This record gives sequence, structure tokens and C-alpha cells, in this order.
Amino acid sequence: MNADIAQGLVARCLVDAEFFDRCEAQQRARQPEASPKYLQLAKVARFRGFITRIKHTQLRKVVPGTLRLLGLYRLDISLFTAMAPDFQKARMMGSMPIDAMLLRLETAVNARLATFPQHVRAPVEAVLRHEMRLFRMARSNPTSVTSQPRLSHDVAIERYMLDVLALSERLAQNGFEVPDIVLEPRDFLYRRVSTGIYCAPLDAFSAYVLSRMDGVTPVAELARDVMAALGHEAAGAVDDLVADAMARGLVMAATARDLA
Repeated sequence: MNADIAQGLVARCLVDAEFFDRCEAQQRARQPEASPKYLQLAKVARFRGFITRIKHTQLRKVVPGTLRLLGLYRLDISLFTAMAPDFQKARMMGSMPIDAMLLRLETAVNARLATFPQHVRAPVEAVLRHEMRLFRMARSNPTSVTSQPRLSHDVAIERYMLDVLALSERLAQNGFEVPDIVLEPRDFLYRRVSTGIYCAPLDAFSAYVLSRMDGVTPVAELARDVMAALGHEAAGAVDDLVADAMARGLVMAATARDLA
């Protein structure tokens, strides 16, 4: 095969997902995966993954920590190589909004999470979920009033297996190297304010109570559950916590109409 034909085939493989799939299937049927020709096709696939990564550059505005962490762990090219075929086919239908690109990335990372090295899973999962929480809360809409107190529509609580704020801050620094990460459950409160999304650590008791305020469970029932789990003295703390959360606008109170 002369150089012009070879370059043409490579170029078509990079832009035509179905053509690449047919070439790969034919090559696999003819020769083992360790053959030189098959390995050359694998290089084309990785280059296609590199191009796909570049086309997702705009996501650095939304999930910078996730993409940086994937790069530091050298998982980005293999991830985008796996995403490339579906991404190419979707792009053939027209331009893709950032929401759709984010959803595809989130789905791809979560689908491959179990294949990542064990020490990588917790930080990647935490940073991705943290950044997607920030993105979604910035676009969330008010929820309907419910029959029992519940978290306000602009408030959320997340639990991670590490300090996601500290890790995100480190990822934003130049010259960051992946440190030894201490795994320890940590709770965080998110709240939408006029200047953006506020996020701060939350103590375990407050997180336990507030995260169970689902708009269906009465506070008295919640207090009984807490008392059974933490002791009789904790029941009174639930009432105080709920009253304080309502005063601060973290919890929506049920209306008289709903309680009637």
C-alpha cells in the first residue's frame, strides 16, 4: 500500500467511526491482536482518543479537577479512546451542547470506575461528583412544597470518602503531583447564593439529620430514628438543628395547607 492510500485510510478512520469499526473487526478476524497490523490500528484508535480529548477542552471550565486528575493518573487517553466512537457518531448529527458532553463524560467515567486502579477510584469519583454537583446546582430549579420539612431547593449535602475541597484546591495549583490521599468519610454542605455555589464541611450529625429530611418523613419520626441510633439525648438536638436550619433557610417548612 502506498503512502497516500495509507494516509487516506488513517484520516477516514479518525473521522468515520463506523468505517473504523469495520476495519477493526476485519483485522481482528484475520490476525491476532498482537500482530503488527492490529497494533498499528490500536495506535490509530489512541490517536482518535487524543483528538476526542481535545474536542472536550471546553469542559475544563466545568470539571477542571476531574480532567486534571485523569491526566495525572494517565487515564485520560484510554477513557477518551473508549468514548470516541459514540462521540463521533453523535457529532455527525450536529454540534453537541456542553450539558450533553458533560453527561457523556460523567457516564463514561462512572462506567469505567471499577476498572481503574483501586487507589484512583475514590479521588476520581469524589472530584467528578463534586464538580457535577456545583454545575447542576447552578442550574437547578425550585421544587414543589411538600407535606413535611425538606432541604431547600438551593441546598444539597454530599458525603465523600476524602476531603474533596482540599483535593480540588491542590488540583488547581500548578505543579501538583498526586499525593497519598487519606480516605476518611467527610460531609459537605452546598448552597446556592448570589455569588455562586457555597460549599463547606458539615459535621456528621447535621449531615445525618438534614440528609434525611425528604419532605415525607415527619420530624418526630426522624427524631425517634436518631434517638434509636445515637441515644436519648440526641432527640432534643434534632429539634434544635431543624429549627436552626429553618431559620437559616436551609430547610423548607411544610405549609398549613399541606399539613391539613
